Amino acid sequence: MDAMAKKIKEADCYVIVSAEYNHSIPPALVAMMGHFGGSNYACKPSAIIAYSAGPFAGARAAVALRPFLSELGCLPVSKMALFPSPNEYINEDGSAKDPEHRMLKQIPGVIHQLEWMAIAMKNQIAKYGPISS
Repeated sequence: MDAMAKKIKEADCYVIVSAEYNHSIPPALVAMMGHFGGSNYACKPSAIIAYSAGPFAGARAAVALRPFLSELGCLPVSKMALFPSPNEYINEDGSAKDPEHRMLKQIPGVIHQLEWMAIAMKNQIAKYGPISS
C-alpha cells in the first residue's frame, strides 16, 4: 500500500477507468481511492472513462464519479469517454479491434483536456504553492 500511495502522490493527473456496478461506482474502486485520502489527490485533475455491458456505457458510474473525484480534490475534466459493450471493439488485452472505431474517437479529446489541466494546475502549484484550507 505504501508503494501505491507513493505513485498516487507523485502523479500529475489521474485517468479513472471504471465499470458500472449496480448503476454506480464499484465499491472496490471507492474503497481503494478513499483509503489514500484527498490530500494525495489534491490539486490534480482527473479524467473519467467508464464502460458497461449494456447500452448506458457506464454513464451512471461516470455521473457518480464526478462528485466523488471532486471531493477527493482531483477535479474531473468535462469530457468523458463512455463505452457500451466494449468487448465489441476492444480485445481482452486492451488493444483495439479496429483503431478507427467511432467509439474510440472520444479518447483524444479527453486526454487533451486532461493534459491541459494537468499542466495548468502544476504551473499554478509551482507559482503559488498548493491550495490551503
